[in-house]
Amino acid sequence: MSSKTVSQAGHTLRELLLGGTALCAVVVVGLAGNVHAAGLPIQGAIDLSAAGSGTGAAGLAAKTLVGGVVTAGNVDYTSTGGGGATADVTLLASRTILDWTSFTVANNKTLNFRFAGSSDIVINRVATGNAINVNNGGAVNGFLGATATKAGNIWFLADGGVFINGTVTANGVLSSNNISVVDLNLLSDPLASLKQTEIAAASSMIDISGAGSATGATINATGDIILNGTVDAGIGTVNLVSQTSGHAGAISETGPGKIIAGTLTGISVGGATLTGANAVTNLGSFTNSGVVGIAFTDKATTLNVLGNLNSGTGDLKLTTATSGNIAVTGSLTSVGGAITLKSAGLISSSADLILSATTAIDLNVAPTVSRDYSVTAQTFANQALTGSAGRDFTVNSLAAGGLTLT
Repeated sequence: MSSKTVSQAGHTLRELLLGGTALCAVVVVGLAGNVHAAGLPIQGAIDLSAAGSGTGAAGLAAKTLVGGVVTAGNVDYTSTGGGGATADVTLLASRTILDWTSFTVANNKTLNFRFAGSSDIVINRVATGNAINVNNGGAVNGFLGATATKAGNIWFLADGGVFINGTVTANGVLSSNNISVVDLNLLSDPLASLKQTEIAAASSMIDISGAGSATGATINATGDIILNGTVDAGIGTVNLVSQTSGHAGAISETGPGKIIAGTLTGISVGGATLTGANAVTNLGSFTNSGVVGIAFTDKATTLNVLGNLNSGTGDLKLTTATSGNIAVTGSLTSVGGAITLKSAGLISSSADLILSATTAIDLNVAPTVSRDYSVTAQTFANQALTGSAGRDFTVNSLAAGGLTLT
């Protein structure tokens, strides 16, 4: 993480754009967010819900990187206005910061970002205490130039919460309640470290990469992540981080909430309960430091557990709901609870299979292993092995009264 800073002039520009301290307040009222009269984002005197356009100096104020320096400029916009208003914002730089007075996309309203390149990024940010809302029936899209080809990456930064209950579609979608990363870092730092080390630090983040769309993905005012619609990365990656400083941030799915992804990773403080109709091919590293633990249900053909899973002091439960197998190559750990694997097919491992729990390890079918198998707990169920000839099977009992196998 770099220690770059932004010039005082940059800060002054942002204050002018947001009207100094006389900000338009956004009040979070629940998962549905807030419906504002404007219906589309506002920046100073520019209201995108009103018919009009702006080019050059009359466009939206923006920040880009020019010669390694954060540079203030403008981007062009047009809006049809009216009840079904559609606004288009044209972006020419690889990364662009747009500071908004308020950001809401209401029902029957559409905001299109027109990117010059398919991997370009627009960073939408609001001032301290405000939220970003994409309401039910509202749409935010990323397109390649004037075409209808999906492109670009749309980011939302708001410490009052990001409430996506409409539809956001682009090559990537990122939401976070961290607005403290300075402009130069946002515009220049390598993406991997910018996301995981800077934006997600002591904060919450939903990162959909590869072919991103979201129809119900919320980071609320206390940093909880609530998925109440579809988060779809195609064969790409979904990374969920809920570790907002001072809050026991949890990750959960409600109602029709589900994840479609090639790989799912995550970090939580208050537990992760993802028990919707998920279709995830690979479960990567996922850790929890709280007492709730991790529960994940999958409907994919096979759930490949590639990363190390640690449910903290809570239970760890993996379930495949249809005909899916559970194939484990990482280690599974619960330092204060139980590990439960419920497979609609097989439980298998092509690497050393290591399960470590404090209380119980419960498998609904005996695992098929091709290498060594080690289990640690107080009680064990279905620990018979298939295909284990010539391999070590180690049982470490934590029970005070001795070893119990059922």
